[in-house]
Amino acid sequence: MVVIFMTGQVPEDLKYVVDYFNSYSDAESSSDGYYQRIFSEKLVGNGDTVYDIGVGSGNHLPELSKVVGKSGKVVGIDVHPKKIQKAKEIVNAFHFSNVNVSFGDGRNLSNTPMKYNEADDVLIFGVLQYLNKFNAGKVLDEAAKACKPSGKIILGTAAQEYFEESLKYHNADIVILKRVENGMLPLYPSTEVGTIFTKNKITEEFKSRGFSAEVFSYKNKDVFPDNIMVEPDYIRNLPSEHFVVAKHI
Repeated sequence: MVVIFMTGQVPEDLKYVVDYFNSYSDAESSSDGYYQRIFSEKLVGNGDTVYDIGVGSGNHLPELSKVVGKSGKVVGIDVHPKKIQKAKEIVNAFHFSNVNVSFGDGRNLSNTPMKYNEADDVLIFGVLQYLNKFNAGKVLDEAAKACKPSGKIILGTAAQEYFEESLKYHNADIVILKRVENGMLPLYPSTEVGTIFTKNKITEEFKSRGFSAEVFSYKNKDVFPDNIMVEPDYIRNLPSEHFVVAKHI
């Protein structure tokens, strides 16, 4: 039997995220490349319990369901009602018996179908850059608690290296530059900015939670080959996204 929890109320302090994504089509997803990597590198295996914090519209669920198999399961949550509804439609259309998607806030997994110390793999793709530092930290804390001792966290997120140099090159306002230097991405209203990391900062964040992180970086020119920003190669060659596999120390 497929269990699908009802859509909940979007937290007041995260409504800006929903508003932001409402301006994009469901076909657009910055996380697709991350999912393709976990499939191609077999980072998720048969029989795994996979938690997907920020499951989105669930376009990747058919492949993920197939990979974990009948003995595994996938639990996905998101705070965007329309995206969760799309994910539910996919689950229902394919009659998945090993997938459970629901409305849920990654800052407090105790109010979701996710349990602590149960996951083999916790996926967090394209989430932290939409949260302030405090909330991003809470998501990482919850992900760490959700992992089995043998489990791992797989993170895909925006890289500070590119954004910092790009804004300097384009003579951004000093206030914006200071935010980016402090790991905050000013894409949203002044009261809410997203968290971005350098490679070293990611390593520190996971180490403080008892994890060893292996960080792979994607160059801006490879992720965005048709970038409309006219920038020199030394900037286009900087990391714009980090892909992280973190395991218990």
